[in-house]
Amino acid sequence: MGSGIITINTLGLAGLQTAQTGMANVATNVSGASVEGFHRREIHPLMISASTNPLVQGGTVIIDSMVRSYSALVSMQYLANHAKMKQASSINGAAQIMDRMLVDESSGLTEVFNSFFTTASDLSADPASGTARTAFATTAVELTDRVRNLAATIEETRRQALFQMSGLVDAVNDKAEALARVNLLIQASSAYGKPLPSADLLDERDRLSGELTDLVGATIETTDLGQATLRFDGLSLVEGGKAARFEVELDKEEDLPTGLIRVALPRPDGSSDGPLAFVGALRGGSVVGGEFGGLMRYAEGAEGWLKQLDEFAISFVTFGDPLNYPTGWDTSSTEDNVESLQWYTRTDDDGGLSRLGFNDETSGGEPHFFDGMFRVDISNYPVDAYDGADLEKRTLRPSLTFRSNMASGFDVPWSTDSATDSTVDQSFVMKVAGGRSALMRDWSDWVSDVSSDLSKWRAEEASFTAVHQSLNEQREQISGVDLDQEATDLLRFQQIYQANSSVIQAAMRMFDVLITTTGR
Repeated sequence: MGSGIITINTLGLAGLQTAQTGMANVATNVSGASVEGFHRREIHPLMISASTNPLVQGGTVIIDSMVRSYSALVSMQYLANHAKMKQASSINGAAQIMDRMLVDESSGLTEVFNSFFTTASDLSADPASGTARTAFATTAVELTDRVRNLAATIEETRRQALFQMSGLVDAVNDKAEALARVNLLIQASSAYGKPLPSADLLDERDRLSGELTDLVGATIETTDLGQATLRFDGLSLVEGGKAARFEVELDKEEDLPTGLIRVALPRPDGSSDGPLAFVGALRGGSVVGGEFGGLMRYAEGAEGWLKQLDEFAISFVTFGDPLNYPTGWDTSSTEDNVESLQWYTRTDDDGGLSRLGFNDETSGGEPHFFDGMFRVDISNYPVDAYDGADLEKRTLRPSLTFRSNMASGFDVPWSTDSATDSTVDQSFVMKVAGGRSALMRDWSDWVSDVSSDLSKWRAEEASFTAVHQSLNEQREQISGVDLDQEATDLLRFQQIYQANSSVIQAAMRMFDVLITTTGR
């Protein structure tokens, strides 16, 4: 009888301990539900000694382990897709201003573009009209102002994206060092004979790994010991207790990141070659993903848009340049023959005409214009328009320095055959009005290319977001904390605790009855 009471007490005590551990586990899950990177804990009971008494069912149960609810496959898929989603999100975040500008008529070119060529048509009908000339000059200034503002906005967003990349690299280096330290702690915990590192340590490993993949899109692998290894195209960012250092290569002229990342590994302390050994380089936007790759992709896209705007501005300068000779024209002919194609503007004192695009310093005077109707700033500006200077070498982007030489109606050029003849000719403005189709096509192509890039980036983000939602649901089903389920488990463990308490109390009463009956 005594052995039976002992068995009942042992079973009841094991049940109480199991219930207490279960309630403590519920408390851990509830408190960790709001912690980023927390994985639900599960207890694994184990029966270590079954009862040999046929009247007593069950046996002694202990909690064998408390483990994380975790799926390596789902976690890897989730992190890889989340990095792509972060890349797409950072691109679209940087492109928000451009997205708004495309639909904002006050910042677009189409309306002012049409106004410019409409006033050119009006002027061609009456080239001597002061009102028509003033309207033409005004719309030309508005057109160039709009191009410069558009280019300046794109350039600013491009620079902001590049500056943000530098900040991200600093964050990557900090988090890589932190992950390397966690790897060392994981390695140390296994050295003491523990079968697995603590769940909190593994949660911290996964949290840092996820943040690093979001920043740069690294590939994650987990060793048998539980350490995280992060790699880029064969180069390791974190491996064991070692973390590489990232360094952004800067453009020497602009002092802005070029998108090239140099990867270095620490040398042993006291090395005469310096603290770091550079082992490779990565190109942002191609190999490197995550937020860094997204910003690099936007910067590259903005650079492409600016180059197209540069070409657009140059097209206007060429279009309005009197030295833009017809195809096949023999520029080696005498100056008098060349002059027959030039455009002129009245000088300030209204005493004669000044030829556009020609710097006649020998006459002691300054030309009224340097480039015709429009200009862009260039380095090594030609003193003589016929000296064949390289006009492609510019100090600034043409789209950022694009301006109209026609500040007023007085500045609008006249077409004439002689520098002394002030006869008004319609050929000049007729040529301007006739150039609408080609230039408008260039602008439409630019808008189409920018819209295509923005649409592609939005589609990428929508696609990755949809996949993220699906993978996140799978991840939450495995690792997430369900408060309703935890409440149910808490109630179940309370009932187990109460039932085992009753078992122990019953055993105690039986023992009391036995002592009273036997008198000893």
